[in-house]
Amino acid sequence: MNQAFSKIWISIILTILIVGGFFAWQYFKAPKEEVKDETADWQTYRNEEYGFEMKYPQNWELEEESPPSPTADIIDVVKIWAPVSLESLEGKKEILPKEILSFFPTSITVTILKGWDLDNYISGAIEEESVFGPPKEIVKKERFDFIGNEAFEIEGKIFYSPESIYFLTGIKIEKSLDLHERERAIWKENNIYLIKGSVSEDKWDNYNDLITTVFQTFRFSE
Repeated sequence: MNQAFSKIWISIILTILIVGGFFAWQYFKAPKEEVKDETADWQTYRNEEYGFEMKYPQNWELEEESPPSPTADIIDVVKIWAPVSLESLEGKKEILPKEILSFFPTSITVTILKGWDLDNYISGAIEEESVFGPPKEIVKKERFDFIGNEAFEIEGKIFYSPESIYFLTGIKIEKSLDLHERERAIWKENNIYLIKGSVSEDKWDNYNDLITTVFQTFRFSE
């Protein structure tokens, strides 16, 4: 009886060892799935004056803005955009001329708001934009920590009427233009670093992940 009982326990222990060894081999020896870095061949923009860097797609274009006046508190630093030739114009060719698409490109900009308070920016972004700018529908807003700095992100749809497009571009069209924009405001040392991505609403699903990735590559210099 004892001998039979011992054999059962030995069988159970051997089974546990074999199964455990198999899973241990799978964990330590089986090849791990490689995580591809989609930004590996991207370009890096660094700004020594304002102490930040970010990556952007290899085939996008970049332009640094002209130096501001010494007293300016809103400083447009850089604009990165996808050339119109790279974008799908399907459904837009007869509605929006290339000149319009060039004026409202798929783009990412960085602006410095010197001496701005984050709470005041949030108040203005939520309440004042729809009054002083094109009509806006907010679809997302979130306050969070960005590497030890307070930050706020807001996402919404901007509606440009044919009249406002004519005012901005001098081109008359019959259709309105709907943009999808995401702004991330990072507060550091009494300044706000404002990163904004802008895409026409019909192409947002195509560019959402890319803009998210560009935002994630933003870093302050050491």
